[in-house]
Amino acid sequence: MSESRYALIDCRGGRRIGLGHVVRCTELARRLRARGMAVRFLPAGSVIADAFVRRAGFRKGQPLASRTPGLILIDRPDTDTTRLRRHRERWPDAVIAALDYYDQAALADVTINLNRWREGRTGSGSSRTPREYLSKAIVRPSFRRHRRAARRSARRILLAFGGTDAKNWTAAAMLTLKPLVEQNDMRVDVLLGRPAPRVQRAAHSMGRRVHLHVGVRDPAPLFGACDLGLTGGGTVMVEAACVGLPVVVVPRTSDERAFARDFAEQGTAIVVNPASAFPRKAVAAAVASIAASFARRESMSRAGRSLIDGRGADRVVSLLLAARRRAAGR
Repeated sequence: MSESRYALIDCRGGRRIGLGHVVRCTELARRLRARGMAVRFLPAGSVIADAFVRRAGFRKGQPLASRTPGLILIDRPDTDTTRLRRHRERWPDAVIAALDYYDQAALADVTINLNRWREGRTGSGSSRTPREYLSKAIVRPSFRRHRRAARRSARRILLAFGGTDAKNWTAAAMLTLKPLVEQNDMRVDVLLGRPAPRVQRAAHSMGRRVHLHVGVRDPAPLFGACDLGLTGGGTVMVEAACVGLPVVVVPRTSDERAFARDFAEQGTAIVVNPASAFPRKAVAAAVASIAASFARRESMSRAGRSLIDGRGADRVVSLLLAARRRAAGR
């Protein structure tokens, strides 16, 4: 079988599920294109996700009728055996790679999971360590360029619940931080994917101590400029660890709760699990404890940079291309 130089990416993103899957797929797509592969995205399920793909310089739409993909990359929160079987039946010679896929049915040629706790729930178990899983965490190259050690003083707090903030927690988090930043003359940098009236009202009440950053294409410099963070338990948590930013994490879903567990155990984050509403009292105490201790911030920063080294995308692409070479030699 000849080796096809065409990759088809099936990923999903939107206001409710965030853009983490789309962000990392565009990063993999850049590396595949640099290795000589043509890349096309299937529609990503929402206007905001499709716009991100387009801004990243890639085409979206239906598969090219004139070409058979040699590689199909699937990265969706709803990946299941039906979807994989459909792709396999349509393109039997393609290598199928699935990110964050936990079904035991062996329909994918390559499976890359970062969340070892979800994988364990399938009953398969694993002897691999969190570092082995997270060595394949995908971040944009700019985050590696902004890696740094902790500063002695904590003056700036990054607040980031993802580009879509599906839980609408940003405004509640801002008001939670308000007493701390006023008492210590601190600043809150709020990262948003789009304007939000509630957030703007909360910012108005905090005056000069809040700076809103809306629709930032590359947030890595902002991560590097802050001293600690308050985030969700998805892609932002991974990016913060790569930069060396100590964070308090409030997971938004059961999967994020399981994922954040590894980061807490490795010493990169403090996790505050919510019951239902945003846990303001516990979050305020956790952020204050980090802000007050340089030794703790230094330890968390060092642990984060050790855990997420920023080279995961290259490792994943190497696995994908190796699988394609093996398939081409069959």
